[in-house]
Amino acid sequence: MRKIPLILIATFFMSCGDWGWQSVESDHESTLNVFALLVAEPDSSYGFVIVNQTLRLQDIEKVYLGSDTVYYGQDSSEDFYIDDVYKSGYDVLDATVIISHGDTNWIFYDEPDSIWYSYDNESKYIDTTDTFHPIPGETYNLLVETPDGRSVSGSVTVPLRPNIREESVSDSVSNKAPYSVAFSPVSDNGIFRIKTYLKYENYSYCGSDQSGIIASEMDTIWTSRVKDCGDWWGNAEDGPVAFQITLESIEPNYYAYFIENGDEDEFISFILGDGGSTGKSFGIEGGYGLFGAISSDKIERIFVP
Repeated sequence: MRKIPLILIATFFMSCGDWGWQSVESDHESTLNVFALLVAEPDSSYGFVIVNQTLRLQDIEKVYLGSDTVYYGQDSSEDFYIDDVYKSGYDVLDATVIISHGDTNWIFYDEPDSIWYSYDNESKYIDTTDTFHPIPGETYNLLVETPDGRSVSGSVTVPLRPNIREESVSDSVSNKAPYSVAFSPVSDNGIFRIKTYLKYENYSYCGSDQSGIIASEMDTIWTSRVKDCGDWWGNAEDGPVAFQITLESIEPNYYAYFIENGDEDEFISFILGDGGSTGKSFGIEGGYGLFGAISSDKIERIFVP
């Protein structure tokens, strides 16, 4: 049996109609996708807003802006390379972002690009005056507007700061025995989460990362232990290292968007475009996303392997 060449088959099908690429459009309108987070920590309080958007089928996901010549080394005439510059179609860089509390307004501006981390979100808005410090128990309002008339608004109440009872935790912890953390109850509707890790030159030791949700307001003590990964403890022979214990109070919007849906990477996943309750809204109106808040308390102990 003689075989028909593939090129003849392809020619036949292409001649039967227009088989070229076609522009596909839809009735979907681009919608703002906002992630705003307020954080009240013992040593600092801050907030940031990431403004993204959904795309229509005919929109371009990555827009080429041009090229940039990057020089390095001593001989700049030869030591250079050409870097292509792109803009993500999901980023919204021309929004007006305002967070208010009572009669006070803070205008957030697009954060300058980082030259060190390529995954930094380019549409992250921050307070450049360093005067925005959210207070536990207070309610804040959010307004995001774009030049084309789209807007998102919302409000959130920062949960009251939890309090770890330091006397309940021994001066040192070890992987050889469990330890307990007691804390005072907080009279609001926040949800508690405890997180621990060992700090050593920006690395965490094997088994030190622990995280647990305390769903009941009646539970005021948490017991765990550093997971024993065998004899490997990094540079444990260098001596004891700092063991950090953080107790967070998470308001319901944040809990529903991330933790209730089992997203381990939380807002990092949102920044990369693949986390959280995509297509849902918690704490905001007029678009997708989240307006959430966290308060925390933290202590440090010594870990002795």
